[in-house]
Amino acid sequence: MIPKKGFLLYCDQLDFVNDLSMEQKGFLLTAIYNYACFGTVDDIQDLTTKVVFKIIKSSIERDTQKYNKKCECNRINGLHGGRPKKQKVETETQQNPKEPNGLNEKPSEPKKPDIDKDKEIDKDTKKEFFLPDWLLRESFDAFIEMRKKVKAPLTDKARDMLIGKLEEFRGKGYDPNLILNESTMNNWKGVFEPKTKPTFHNTFKEKSLEELVS
Repeated sequence: MIPKKGFLLYCDQLDFVNDLSMEQKGFLLTAIYNYACFGTVDDIQDLTTKVVFKIIKSSIERDTQKYNKKCECNRINGLHGGRPKKQKVETETQQNPKEPNGLNEKPSEPKKPDIDKDKEIDKDTKKEFFLPDWLLRESFDAFIEMRKKVKAPLTDKARDMLIGKLEEFRGKGYDPNLILNESTMNNWKGVFEPKTKPTFHNTFKEKSLEELVS
């Protein structure tokens, strides 16, 4: 018998034990422990106690056989390096199909071509946008950045309307860059015609945003 740390008693045996007196239960408990721990069988003189002991002894023997068989299987598996591992079978599923080119990873998207800073692409019309030569890039970029900071980014349509408005003011003799710079400094979302008298646009000197601030 392979030594073990404990044994099992079952609830369906309780009916037999309850029929015994306290003295008989004491003899029974001692006989159960001696047999389960040391494999010895006590000489029980009381017939009733002896019958109940045989019932419990049979269940202990059955459990012991199962325990010994399990220990032997574990010992054999240990000699062969433990329990044999299950072979992993790689199967193709609909959730993880192979790519047509034989690769498991999706091909990377091609890089977008660089766009010239002075030339932009209208996403709606797919037409190129050129900044007018009479409008300074630094003034235009400063206004665009201001609109982003005030959480009112300029759309393509609004940009075209802005250029048209500045061109209208330019035709009246106003400097469009000065008008745009003033809106940028005051965080105005639009451009407005100055209240002062215009100067002819072919004679004024265009000033940058830095010159206007200084």
